[in-house]
Amino acid sequence: MDDKILAWYVRRDLTGVYVPPLEPPAGIVWASDSLSFAETVFLEGRPVGTIYIQEDLSDVHDRMVRFAWSSSFMALACLLFVYVASLRLRHPIARPVYYLAEIARQVETHPTIGIA
Repeated sequence: MDDKILAWYVRRDLTGVYVPPLEPPAGIVWASDSLSFAETVFLEGRPVGTIYIQEDLSDVHDRMVRFAWSSSFMALACLLFVYVASLRLRHPIARPVYYLAEIARQVETHPTIGIA
């Protein structure tokens, strides 16, 4: 191996900006803005080169931020819906329970009421 780059491909929007490293770190390397993988290539048991792949993670970060905003908006919308629904259904649901509790209190305090 003579440390020459045989071939490389760069996205169209990064052309002229990025140059691959001559000695990439072996294995998988996570960085804050990228993920890279380097592995030695063997031919008949002899190392003939290294394959190096690097992925820019800025689009993943952008999608995560969009997902967080979308999830927050949906959670807020659901909370608002539940709040409005509970305001509208509070009286029709709670009124019969309140009346039942009131009758139970009257029976407890005056056990002879209602006996014929």
